[in-house]
Amino acid sequence: MCLPSTQVSQFYRLWLPLLNFANETLQVIPSFFVKGAKNKVDFENAIKVRDALWENVKVLDQFIQSNPFQLSADEISIVDNWRHHRQGKFIIFKALKKYAIFISQDENEEVYAVKGLKSSFEELFGPYLPLMMDTVLLPFNDEIITDGLFRSYNITFGSGIRRNLKSAYDDAREKGEIISSLLPETQALPHEIRVAKVPKTNEKVLGTFQKYLYASGLSTNTVIRDILTIESFGQSLVKQQPDPASLREFGKNELSSHHQLLPETERKTVKISLKRFISFLRDTERLDWEEAEYFLELIKQS
Repeated sequence: MCLPSTQVSQFYRLWLPLLNFANETLQVIPSFFVKGAKNKVDFENAIKVRDALWENVKVLDQFIQSNPFQLSADEISIVDNWRHHRQGKFIIFKALKKYAIFISQDENEEVYAVKGLKSSFEELFGPYLPLMMDTVLLPFNDEIITDGLFRSYNITFGSGIRRNLKSAYDDAREKGEIISSLLPETQALPHEIRVAKVPKTNEKVLGTFQKYLYASGLSTNTVIRDILTIESFGQSLVKQQPDPASLREFGKNELSSHHQLLPETERKTVKISLKRFISFLRDTERLDWEEAEYFLELIKQS
């Protein structure tokens, strides 16, 4: 889960000159590079310059416009994309084969797929995960990387926080919302791609719902009936509105309209299945408790 060595070299060939330029412009420290050592920098000083750079993004524009190191058009494009960085506190939740999972510690709790530079995050922090750190995420070609500068916190996470982190990761994975690019044009997925993601999300939701039903002690016939009913509801979500929606994305209008379109003879059994599904979403914290209770009352009165 590291960049190829050629891309790592390219990153530092662009990143270090940008930081040096920022330091010369903003006069953060006397000298960015360590005297007598080519391209060697002090870690703490580099963080100070990095922070000053992102507090003064106009320096990035100046670097691009003046192009003091005669970078190619492709290289300038890479540097220009760094304005779409993410800076803040993140928890490295786990290290997977292809990337590490970073969870932002703001109110959005966004989940990112991040690749390492010279060393994988498992090599760097494996025994200490999950780990909280301050760092900056940067777009680099088609990947997300860190800038290699971070401050970690010596915090021990209890079982409750670990469960919350796992829930945030599982939720993003189920909904297909793990962020793998910071570039605006890739985050705004075309309609066709968003439609294609819906069946995958629904398949994951239905698989977990099925386990929930069996754990409730229901018979196989009842479980199959409920799964088929909710699968049909999921299909109606895509057909009823111009924007695709999964079983994790619906409101009272979609719920009501689906029920009203059913033949009178089917409504009773469908109501039972929908109640179980809403209860499942509530009990597994996929749906806010108050919203779930509202939906249950809506189904009851329909």
